[in-house]
Amino acid sequence: MASMDKLLYENEFSGKRVLVTGGTKGGIGEAIVKRLTHAGAIVITTARKTPDEMKTSDLFIQADISTPDGTTKIVTEVLQLQPEAYWRKAIWIGS
Repeated sequence: MASMDKLLYENEFSGKRVLVTGGTKGGIGEAIVKRLTHAGAIVITTARKTPDEMKTSDLFIQADISTPDGTTKIVTEVLQLQPEAYWRKAIWIGS
C-alpha cells in the first residue's frame, strides 16, 4: 500500500500552477517548492537574488516583492508565460 501512497503524492498537484515567493533559501519556501515540484506542479519561484543553482523550480524570477517595481516585474513575467486566464486557478504562496 505504501507504493500507492507514493503514487498519489507524486501526482497530487499534477498540472497545477504555483507561484512561491522566497522559495530559494533553506527554509520553508524552499521546502514548499521541492514538495510541490515533486508532486507534479509547475512552480515559479521568486527571490531577491538569483540562486547559484536552481534544481527544483520550473522557473525563477529575480525580484524583491517588498517594492512596487518588484511586484510589477513578477506579475508581468508570469503573465508573459501564459494568458491571465491560465493563472486564475493558480496557487500563490508567500513565504
